[in-house]
Amino acid sequence: MLFSDVLSSSIGNNSQIGRGVQIQAVQNNFSQGSFENTENVTDLAIQGDSFFIVKNPGEAQRYTRAGAFSFNNSNILVNPDGMEVMGYGINQTTGLNNGVLGNVDLTNFSTLSPKMTSTLNIRLNLDSTKTIPGGVSSALTMAGNLDSGAAVAATVGPLATTITDNSGITRNASLTFTKTGATTWSWSADVTGATPATGSATGTIDTAALANQTANITINGASQAITFGFSGLTGNAAASTAAVSATTTTPVTAFSTTDPVGTSNFSNSMTVYDSQGNPHAVTTYYRKTGVNAWDWHANVQGGTPAWVDGTMTFSTAGILTAQTPAATTPQNITFAGVTNPQPLLFDFGVNSSTQAASASIINSQIQDGYYQGSLAKIQVDQKGYVVGVYSNGQSQKLAQVALARFASTNGLSKVGGTLFEETLASGQAMISDASSPGVGKVLSNSLEQSNVDMAAQFVKLIQAQRAFSANSKTITTADEMTQELLNLKR
Repeated sequence: MLFSDVLSSSIGNNSQIGRGVQIQAVQNNFSQGSFENTENVTDLAIQGDSFFIVKNPGEAQRYTRAGAFSFNNSNILVNPDGMEVMGYGINQTTGLNNGVLGNVDLTNFSTLSPKMTSTLNIRLNLDSTKTIPGGVSSALTMAGNLDSGAAVAATVGPLATTITDNSGITRNASLTFTKTGATTWSWSADVTGATPATGSATGTIDTAALANQTANITINGASQAITFGFSGLTGNAAASTAAVSATTTTPVTAFSTTDPVGTSNFSNSMTVYDSQGNPHAVTTYYRKTGVNAWDWHANVQGGTPAWVDGTMTFSTAGILTAQTPAATTPQNITFAGVTNPQPLLFDFGVNSSTQAASASIINSQIQDGYYQGSLAKIQVDQKGYVVGVYSNGQSQKLAQVALARFASTNGLSKVGGTLFEETLASGQAMISDASSPGVGKVLSNSLEQSNVDMAAQFVKLIQAQRAFSANSKTITTADEMTQELLNLKR
């Protein structure tokens, strides 16, 4: 309360006679109160100078900072007197409020419809030290002539070429022929890094009956088959012109859909959902095919086609630089009895996924579909968004609590029940939300306590008691002085 003095008319010497005090005004204290934690998620408090907006249908809006709210039997957020709390609906495309002020009604959000998967995002590391599953087989095609007129012990070579090992690494190889008889020659092939380092493979040929030969060379601790194509040579009495005309490398075993584990290096599984929320397992197998090169093969359970295939290319720094099909090219999958086709994007993270000399591992895998869920609980964040958490693990913004500010909060008029109404002195309500700068924050599981400083009020009470006691002593002293005057007359 604010007090003022009451003065009567003036008397001489520009003086006025005091006639006591009066209550000039009762001023509301809108300073920030402290917060008390509660167990109710819809107990809301405002950190700032804004107000919640409540109203009864067909009546004027009222304003309050008492946020003890709950949902009634119609799933509408109300205060203890049943007045509806005002808020905004949510544009589910943008995730922002739609700007339409109304009650916070959860009636239409009891379930969340299923969403079919459109994108599979996979970020991973593939072990660069892995070898090609099953190994590779190299074939050297020979052309030219071995001189039958050459002297015994004459040599042809070394003939330089390259082969690819089981890790996809290109290695230097050299082939040498040594004449041992009229039509016979011995040969030896040395491959860099092979075991043993020299004489990796040896054999003999007869130019009268040339035939291809196969030898096994140990590279990286694994035996690797190499076919020497001698059948393309001749043994004429002419200068030797033997040379390696071509080298080809092929996998010993290709990827097999009947044995995907045995013909791949690594795999991961995730679940996708069709338009009715039915789950389908997708298992992707990764197979090394060469240096910085991998294939991927995704098995879609219950889908047609059942397999989706592609490639992955890594830089020398071990960063994924390209994938096929591209992450923007959908693969149309058909599932029985649902919306078809269902386009699926396989995104392996160009510029994100890696190939390093460490264990293959999935760093993250995310797909954007889900099955139907029921509303399990709600949360309210600091921006006033009412967020529904569903049984399928998804969350969705359902509404946003509205807040009001006034040019002069002291101009608000009390209407009882911790409610205020706007007046000409307060100015019209400026309605927005806690996302707007300067409006304040909404705190869930909290109630604002009284902003009265009890210690200060007790001090003031003691001071008033002391002042009253002093004033009473003044009256007693004045009475004693009067009594003494009367005694003098006697």
